[in-house]
Amino acid sequence: MTRSAPEDPRWLDSADALSRRLIARAHPIQFTVAATPAELDAVFRLRHEIVTEHGWLPPEDLREPTESDEYDEQALQIAAWDVDTLAGTLRLIPPRHDRPLPVEAAYGLVVEPRGEVIGAGRVIVARPYRDAEHRVLGGLSATAWLLMRKLGFRWAAGTATSEILDLFEHLGFEVTVLGEPQAYWGEERYPIRMGAADPSRWASGSTGFDREARLGVPVDGDPSTDVGRGL
Repeated sequence: MTRSAPEDPRWLDSADALSRRLIARAHPIQFTVAATPAELDAVFRLRHEIVTEHGWLPPEDLREPTESDEYDEQALQIAAWDVDTLAGTLRLIPPRHDRPLPVEAAYGLVVEPRGEVIGAGRVIVARPYRDAEHRVLGGLSATAWLLMRKLGFRWAAGTATSEILDLFEHLGFEVTVLGEPQAYWGEERYPIRMGAADPSRWASGSTGFDREARLGVPVDGDPSTDVGRGL
């Protein structure tokens, strides 16, 4: 199954400013791309912890204290740091002509525009940093968007449960469901292509994050949606 690319929305440029707001509201968490062996080890250990917690892979596939796969050799691992403690992580996988993105391989589809969509997944927030305001999740997503823009990408492709689809819609993200859900990593997940959040929804106060940012009123959200619902 394929989908043609829509035209760029007029508000695309202003999504960068919105992303910086999301990063700022997660203070004091700092978002970087993991680069050193120690940083990457922390990312893979946190992924192992969450995968084990939720039983997304059989125990025989998780003999090491880390979780990684062949895509990690080329992936960019975004890390959310609370000083020296890893609060969360998200990975981006640039497309290659000789290998499909993970969602393409898993669901037997091609995500359009071919070669212009980056893979995104392994979205993880550590238990102490999960909250109803989704601050770390928002900061990870915003950092991913800014990095995508820097690399020349407009869309990301991955998978999501129905809960995370509802959350993305609530936050104003541009989401296209690419096919029917199937069992993937222990849950029913949809293949999706996603673009930046529409800043006009934030300006109008139609997202929970915006209401919290302007009024200081916590979002009525579910912290469990911070955890691995997009892999």
